[in-house]
This record gives sequence, structure tokens and C-alpha cells, in this order.
Amino acid sequence: MQIWKKKWGEKMKNKFIRFELQKEDADLIGWKNSLPTESFSETVNKILVIETQGRIARIPCGFSSTEVTEDVKTGFYVHDQNVLAFLGSIKKGERTNELKKILRKHIEVNRRNPPALVNLELFHRVLTSFRTKIEAKEAEHQGQPDKYRKLCASYDLGTKMLFEAVIACYESGDEKLGDRELRNLDVDKIASDAFAENFGQQNFISDEDDEYMTDEYREMLENLSGKRSMS
Repeated sequence: MQIWKKKWGEKMKNKFIRFELQKEDADLIGWKNSLPTESFSETVNKILVIETQGRIARIPCGFSSTEVTEDVKTGFYVHDQNVLAFLGSIKKGERTNELKKILRKHIEVNRRNPPALVNLELFHRVLTSFRTKIEAKEAEHQGQPDKYRKLCASYDLGTKMLFEAVIACYESGDEKLGDRELRNLDVDKIASDAFAENFGQQNFISDEDDEYMTDEYREMLENLSGKRSMS
């Protein structure tokens, strides 16, 4: 049985998991329909990753009251190895019901205990500090092959990591605790990790218009201080 679980996990790597919601699962169907377009797979993945860590994921918990007249065949992609191992540990035939229980648990906790509001003044300070760190990292990588693509990838990854870290600061629902954790957020590490992820790759591509493209990248940075979306 243990060997079968391991093989199942390896076999399911980055595979689409089919998941059927029946008419009696109207609560989950309504929740799914309330999510932003094409975000169901990402949201379920987030829930499962956090579930394997013994925590509750901060997720949208709205509800669309559209009448449910038939079963809904859906699914999601799995990428995280811990999630694969977790799914492999569930008995065959019980995974769908177990997944539904997990989804309902995370949705219910979010409805009962909504996350604390982010302190926008603190957030702006953190964002400004992050922008400064990103610009410093850009200067450190002058002359690197394929610099523009890596800069953009680092910017995107770093921004995502930053927003996820800010959300995590307020997971407890305690605004004072969230503010304290936000003040202590290590934006330098976030920027460093994002650049290390991309500039550690050795993909040598021509960068003939590097000077122009770096200006375009810098224009992307100019917009960073105006970002407010936490999604």
C-alpha cells in the first residue's frame, strides 16, 4: 500500500485532477462560481498547500446563488510535491469526499473569521522599500545575458511573493499583530530570492536592445508604488 501511494504521487506529478461536484454540493458550486474567472485551480492548489502545513488558507469566500440543476465536472492541476504525497495518502474512492471536506473547512473558517484589514500606510512604506531593493538588484546585474527577460520575471515573482507575504502577516485576524509582522517584513530577502530564482538560470539569449528594454522595465517599476491589489 505504501509503495502504491508513492507511485501514485509520482504518476500524478503536474497532472490534471478530475473533480466532480454533485447537485447536493450546491454550496461548493456556488463558491466556485463566485471565484474570479479561471482561478478555481489556483485557489484549490493554495488550499491544499496550506492544508498540508496545518494552517488555514486565506481565500475568497463569496457565494453565487445561481440555481444548480446538474452536476459540475471540474478539476485542478497539482504541482506541489507535498500535496501529491497528501493526495496519495488518501484511500482510493475517498479522495473526492475528503477534498470536499477540506474545501468546506477552509471556506467556513474564512467566513467566520475574515482576515484583518491591511494597514495601507504601512503597506505603502513596505512597497516603497521593496521598489528600492528591486532597483538595487537591477543595478547589480548590469551586463548579464538575457537581462531584460530575467528582470521582468524577477519583478513578477518578487511582487507575487511580496503580496503573499503581506497577506500572511494578517492571517491571524489580529490587526495589531498583522501590523507588527508587516513592519518586520524582510523585503530585502524577498527581492533577493526572486532575483536568485531567475538570474541563477543560464539561458543565454540575445539581448541586443537591452538598454531600451531596461527603460521599459524601469517603467514597470514606476507603476509598482501604485499597486494595491492583494489578489
